[in-house]
Amino acid sequence: MKILALCNPTSGGKPGRLAKLEALAVQFQALTVVATQNAQEAEQALAAASLGSADVLIISGGDGTIQHALSWLLHHNSTQPQSAMELPAIALLPAGSTNMSALDINATKGWQPALDSFVRQVADDAPAVLAERRLVSVRDGNLHHAGFFVGAGAIVRGIEYCNEVLWAGGAARKERTAGLAMARTIWGVLRQQPPFDEREVMRVENRLGSNDDIRSIEPLSGALLFAASSLERLLMGARPFWGTPVAEPLRYVLVERDARFLRGLPGLLGLFGFPRPVAAAGFHSHNCTRVSLHLDSAYAIDGELFKPQDGRLELDVDRSLRFFIL
Repeated sequence: MKILALCNPTSGGKPGRLAKLEALAVQFQALTVVATQNAQEAEQALAAASLGSADVLIISGGDGTIQHALSWLLHHNSTQPQSAMELPAIALLPAGSTNMSALDINATKGWQPALDSFVRQVADDAPAVLAERRLVSVRDGNLHHAGFFVGAGAIVRGIEYCNEVLWAGGAARKERTAGLAMARTIWGVLRQQPPFDEREVMRVENRLGSNDDIRSIEPLSGALLFAASSLERLLMGARPFWGTPVAEPLRYVLVERDARFLRGLPGLLGLFGFPRPVAAAGFHSHNCTRVSLHLDSAYAIDGELFKPQDGRLELDVDRSLRFFIL
């Protein structure tokens, strides 16, 4: 078994994790550890690793590190494999400022427990626990990305506030800090404070399967936020999807600018005991296989911000990878 570990030593502010992986590589000769501090270094490491001969890819980092690695794996890998079985199984070690993807996939929450679980599973006397999970592929003009979560509108405003105010001001790079930015964004929306409540020109078209049955939503008052994901749990445990058909893997929610936000907020977050908001109140949630998102402002994939090339994003979930359940 050949194992490649990508480790972002700056993620989460704990550089000692790289040393732990390097110490583990001394015990397991099959393990190669590469330090990557940015997307370019991660892509170079993956390109040099000849992934066709690697059985397992460990990613030690946050949502952004994972997003860049998986985008390269699915869309920029020159071999262009056709199925998840042709790609390495992925082990996610949550080491970032936000770890939404790893926390949804893994059974444990911490970096060290996840690493311990991985070591046990690759031992000869313990079978590995793998699950195939769909990713959200995003086509933006001639660019292709892959991740687990796509957001726009107030979600982007919250990420910008977290990056430019909280983390730039020295706040701890933890999920609770991102949760504080989320709370500040909600407060800004409720108080109608710019930039949090800015009106976004947005239209969503979604399709089921390969048919031409297209549902389109274009709020006359503009959109407040858009979120799409193949995950069950989002930041701070939020579960903002309630659409049908339940079996469809791509879920999204669109909130109109004039929605009854305060009344619908508990149900939007999926808090126990609160009913889900309805379309008549400005809240739309659907499950589908493909989404066309028309927008004229920035969007986010797993916390990383991008500018749209031509104002139209194509989202689908036609690619999947195998993940260790750590």
